[in-house]
Amino acid sequence: MSKCIAFEIRTKNDINGNPRRGYQVFEYVEADNFWHYLNFVVVSHEGKDTVTKQYPDVIFLPTRIMVEPSYYNECCHDPRNTRVY
Repeated sequence: MSKCIAFEIRTKNDINGNPRRGYQVFEYVEADNFWHYLNFVVVSHEGKDTVTKQYPDVIFLPTRIMVEPSYYNECCHDPRNTRVY
């Protein structure tokens, strides 16, 4: 069983007032003794359930990081992401 952690990334609402937030997910690789980036999951109206559907054993860190909209957009369009929402 792999160990996964996730923490929340937030930025200002878009021009229509919709919140923009998501979770960066990392997996611990014991051979490397290092946390590797897995995915950025955009949060829908389901909230954290969006993440737990993909990563059932994820541990949510009690961290919310406010970022600039440009960084949030970079997270959304990172080529390493899997697009399963």
